[in-house]
Amino acid sequence: MRRQDQGHALGFLRYARDRLQRLAEETSDIRLWAWDTWPVDRLDPDGRWAHQPVRRTYFTDIEPAWLRALAKRWARWRLGAATKSPAGVQRTTGALRRLCRWADSADARPATPAILTRELLEDFLADLRRAPGIGEAQRRSVIIDLKVFLDDVRMHHWEHALPVTAVYHRGELPRVPAAMPRYIDEFVMAQLETGHALERLPDHTTRTLVRVLIETGLRSVDAMRLPFDPVTSDQAGAPYLRFCNHKASRDAIIPISDRVLEAIGCQQAWLRERWPTGGPAWLFPRPWRNADGIYPLAGQTLNRRLKRWLADLDVRDAQGQPVKVTAHQFRTRSARG
Repeated sequence: MRRQDQGHALGFLRYARDRLQRLAEETSDIRLWAWDTWPVDRLDPDGRWAHQPVRRTYFTDIEPAWLRALAKRWARWRLGAATKSPAGVQRTTGALRRLCRWADSADARPATPAILTRELLEDFLADLRRAPGIGEAQRRSVIIDLKVFLDDVRMHHWEHALPVTAVYHRGELPRVPAAMPRYIDEFVMAQLETGHALERLPDHTTRTLVRVLIETGLRSVDAMRLPFDPVTSDQAGAPYLRFCNHKASRDAIIPISDRVLEAIGCQQAWLRERWPTGGPAWLFPRPWRNADGIYPLAGQTLNRRLKRWLADLDVRDAQGQPVKVTAHQFRTRSARG
């Protein structure tokens, strides 16, 4: 079998596996919240978090069982209140796992809530500050996630046996200096936005998406979640782009140029050829494992393609050094100019 045929066969098997797993979950008699693994699409019928790479929320490996049950209750409340996304929940469960692994290694597993004392949390914090291979930003993230979790548990009185002093204080958070915005230098931008350079992107979808990002300054997550027909117009006939501002959780519109309008029209025509029976849900669908066109392009995929594109173009700054450009930097460049 040729390598290309093997790739198609593997893709079909993965697609079939995902469908069978989804069917098994939908027919299960066990309530979703009791599962140790929550499918994000079952938590998110409106697609608010569909742009995130997190497809499942895992609670396995959070031991002891009382802490895992508490983590599920906390996650259910946060997701229901829309104050945390699945990615945010994943960070918190990751922090809880790190705490559990450390407690096991220190022979200090909190078998009951009463054992999770302030002293134990202090010991974990001291060990975290000495741990190799972890930066200050990651340390801060772990402690913040644990602090928020413990504060929420105490606020809602979910576990009365948890010691009152089992908290982290704001002054204990590692300090991380604010990062400066990483603008795209105009010398670099002049190499990227030419028609010749854009044509060297790997496919039609990526070329259109990059054009939209460069000219509109949209967040990449908002651009990748554009519906198949996102264009509207005002009374004078001027074109506008309708999109969901995921950060603000609201719909918005911005004016677009005739060049972007034409690029979107060409993208729609290309998609109609690939999905002639009805077309995909998204203007920028995922190119593989997406026979129904229900999944949008992922951010990791876009950034990998940008990385290969920059290497192929051999883009360099004014000092002759290779440059790195992410999708988000198109937004900072647009805001600057």
